[in-house]
Amino acid sequence: MNSGKKSFLLNGATLAAAALLMRTVSVSFNAYTVSRVGAEGIGLFTLTMSLYGFFLTLATSGVGLALTRLVADAISRGDGDYARAMMKRCAMYALVCGSAASVALFSFAPFLSAHVLHDMRTLPSLRLLSLGLVPISLSSVFSGYFIAVRRAARNAAVQVAEQWIKIALTVFLLGRMIPYGVTYACVALVLGGMIGECLSCVILLIACRVDYLHHPLARRPKSERKKPGLRPLLEISVPIAGGAYARSALVTLEHMLIPVALAMAGSDRAGALASYGALHSMAFPIVVYPMAMLSSFASLLVPEYTQSLVRNEKKRLHHMTAESFSATLSFALAVGAAFLLFGEELGVCLYSSEEAGRFIRLLAPLVPLMYLDHVTDAMLKGVGMQFYAMVVNIADSIISIGLVMLLLPRFGAVGYVYVIMLAEAFNFICSYIGMRRRVGAGLTFSMLLRPLIPVGSALLLMRLFSFGKATDGVGITLKIMLFCALVFLSFFICHAFDRHSSEQSRETKEKFSEKAVKIKRCGF
Repeated sequence: MNSGKKSFLLNGATLAAAALLMRTVSVSFNAYTVSRVGAEGIGLFTLTMSLYGFFLTLATSGVGLALTRLVADAISRGDGDYARAMMKRCAMYALVCGSAASVALFSFAPFLSAHVLHDMRTLPSLRLLSLGLVPISLSSVFSGYFIAVRRAARNAAVQVAEQWIKIALTVFLLGRMIPYGVTYACVALVLGGMIGECLSCVILLIACRVDYLHHPLARRPKSERKKPGLRPLLEISVPIAGGAYARSALVTLEHMLIPVALAMAGSDRAGALASYGALHSMAFPIVVYPMAMLSSFASLLVPEYTQSLVRNEKKRLHHMTAESFSATLSFALAVGAAFLLFGEELGVCLYSSEEAGRFIRLLAPLVPLMYLDHVTDAMLKGVGMQFYAMVVNIADSIISIGLVMLLLPRFGAVGYVYVIMLAEAFNFICSYIGMRRRVGAGLTFSMLLRPLIPVGSALLLMRLFSFGKATDGVGITLKIMLFCALVFLSFFICHAFDRHSSEQSRETKEKFSEKAVKIKRCGF
């Protein structure tokens, strides 16, 4: 294994382990929160966070990805001075954008609560959220630096620490604020997260400074130094930011319309918020939970693709693309099969909610498309196709809004599952076509067929030998572990069979080759 691949796998494994740990803690904490706050409270909190997501997009404005690409490019050219200068410019850019977003959210919070969210209970939470936008914006710069220099362990450690601080504070605050009602319960959730983000920003700043002292970037003679400017930063960040603004605004509008459309289907306000919370704050976190491992490796693809593109390494690009798609598809099919088997039990065991379990199972067929789309987006960013990705995402959001108003009044909450499926399929197909044209490599039939047999075998065995429905965390964990063991065993058997077949084929070819040589020597 070469050093580059070893470094990629090591950094990816570090990020994946940290992300999986954080996601596990997050899902567990989410289950605890649902039990304390209730479905309506979680729905109100999710509605608040969906609007906050737009202002968070304004605060970050694509600076994290821009820094990752610029620093990775500078390091590949051995120009540490340029990398340092771009870090300073990115930090100033983040500070300006974060401050503007913070002031805007704080100032317009009363209007947004009354006329956009249609619920004044969200006002205190929105104003508190505005105070954390600047630290989050700066944190994206520091995180982008660690990804660019391929030292992800420090970033992962800070994320884990932030998660534990956030949970400890939130549990403490919930215990004191829940008796005062849903409004103060949401404030407790928001305040715990905001303090955690602020502490995370300070820790990341210190970690960046320490990393720079221990790993100084290479310096060039003054005559060879490239004078940095804002143009490279703006060329990357502006298309990303513009697309993100439009996408986030449309997504926010979509989320604002969901309770309205559910009410048109016959639900009251409390019932609509409860269904919305069950789908977005219960089912969806479970569906994207395994993506924590995938996202870690996907984020590292950005500097790898950027470096290969700069060096014009087409073979390496093709090889990375094939390996990424093959691994993602195998992983996604296994995860989708697990949700199909255990979705309803997960909903009951984690949230005591049959509705959440039903949503998890309905979303199971979407998992392969969702996970492949996530990796494809990382590839597009790595090869500089931010504008194309922006157009696709905006079109996806416009289609989703139309489908929300068309399907939810007719099918209720289940209609939103159909909306997600159709929009995700459209997004992946468009992203894949653009990536295929740029890189020249993509999915093959063998990539799809190879994991289908072992995953299908494990699924069939679990269906044949039913163990009854699990009613607690221990039972569902044991069943999932058994399924994972069957999947690994099936993959191992299929791999051994393929290897044996290829060896036999090679031996047969060698025998025919030897016979052909002998015949040639005999003069025939």
